[in-house]
Amino acid sequence: MELHWLSHLPDSIDSSISIDALTGFGNMFAMLYAAKKGLDEVLATPGTLQALMLLEIDDFAAISYGLGEEAGNELQIRVAAQLNALVQASAKPDFQGRVFRLAAGEFALLIKHSSCLELRQWTAELRQHLAASIDFPLTHPLKLRISAACYPSCAVSLGHLLAYTHLFMGKSKDDDHESLACPGSPEHQNTQFLSIELHNNATALIESFSEKILDTAFQLGEARQMAFTDPMTQLPNQRAARYCLQELLTEATKIAAPLSLMLVDGDNLGDYNERFGYAAGNEMIYWLGQSLRRLVPSTSFVARWLSGDEFLVFCPGTDNRACMRLAEDLCAQLQRESHELLIPITVSVGIATYPQDGTTSEQLLAAIETANKLAKQSGRNRVVAF
Repeated sequence: MELHWLSHLPDSIDSSISIDALTGFGNMFAMLYAAKKGLDEVLATPGTLQALMLLEIDDFAAISYGLGEEAGNELQIRVAAQLNALVQASAKPDFQGRVFRLAAGEFALLIKHSSCLELRQWTAELRQHLAASIDFPLTHPLKLRISAACYPSCAVSLGHLLAYTHLFMGKSKDDDHESLACPGSPEHQNTQFLSIELHNNATALIESFSEKILDTAFQLGEARQMAFTDPMTQLPNQRAARYCLQELLTEATKIAAPLSLMLVDGDNLGDYNERFGYAAGNEMIYWLGQSLRRLVPSTSFVARWLSGDEFLVFCPGTDNRACMRLAEDLCAQLQRESHELLIPITVSVGIATYPQDGTTSEQLLAAIETANKLAKQSGRNRVVAF
């Protein structure tokens, strides 16, 4: 029986919100989307089941507190990697799966299979494999809580599948073993009792997933911040600069206001690296970036540009003449303040202004590149307008 299982994140869900920043596997959003898509695929493939399996590291909060956050994160990375390795090693036409991390110490597997008995046996092997393969300085052996349910054998919708797995995760905690809501399993015998429990479990399920959504949103916020921040200077990076420039151009066009750009490029990085080493050169780059942010008007935007000690400064509402004065003041101020460094530095600045020097971001960026190059060629430590 041939199963078509997605090996990558679906094209129709934005990868920027569907990847867990810690492990690199899919997050809760990716799991929900893949589960929904998997239900449709199962219905189109007679004899196929889809299992949603939840796994929790037992008492992870205490483990993470005892080991420290960094070690706790490393433990989660190793567990995710081992889960994926076992899934890949077990893959065959009628047994294929994917790994997701839902929250701290919590993971999910989506497994397409054709035999609940085989799934139960594989789950027992998974527990043993993880206990033996995770080499970590724990005071107690690694222990997992596991629950699972299958569609369409015992769940009739995605919500039903989630409710079953959440309910049986609670039973797993109480009974100290994996709880699989498969037909024929002890957990699945009293369907009337389960219906009442599922109804009573609704509030707990909503609370659990609300916490996971908030946790995922927090992770996405951190990931977005990292994606738009230069790690060396802690300033916005070129990706953030391009985005901001487009926004500023849209606003300048709407209100018919000028927008000036500066490309500030240090003149002394080569000397720094040669005389004092790259670490000192990096410190100089950091100093220059922070000084620029401090010296420009609060309405300006400062970002590190392509490489080395290149920085962009966007000045909304500033015409060419005012930008020229600001750039010249910056040159003089930076040269004076740089005496606190190992050697004084100077900067060369190229400026351009919307709309006279260009009406698109690419035109304006090309203009300040040209102006900055002329400033360098003219002797450095000067400002040149396009």
